[in-house]
Amino acid sequence: MPPRRSRFNDDPYYQIWDEVVRKDPNRPRDAQGRKIPATGFFEHRELVDMYAYALDLNQRQRREFWADYNLFMVSRRTGIKRNVIENPFWRRWNIHPDNFDWHGWREAMGYPHGGRR
Repeated sequence: MPPRRSRFNDDPYYQIWDEVVRKDPNRPRDAQGRKIPATGFFEHRELVDMYAYALDLNQRQRREFWADYNLFMVSRRTGIKRNVIENPFWRRWNIHPDNFDWHGWREAMGYPHGGRR
């Protein structure tokens, strides 16, 4: 019997997520030194889709937006702070960090809100 194919095998968005986020060498580790699993794919997709729709991006631009978002806003590969105006993500996509859905981003990242709304 052939190996079972995942529904993600042909999903270009998941392929970007896998390469940039799941295989991030700087991903945090637990007390035993194991990489903490990357979660939130669907939550991040929902957040990004909201912006892609508002920015009226075509399919190619949507994938580029998703790749930039994963690189600069989810992974730790660049070392650039996510909320600073110098982050290339903001300039490239003409979004100001003050106008970003930080609540939705924190939820997608799996961070606690600590009483924030």
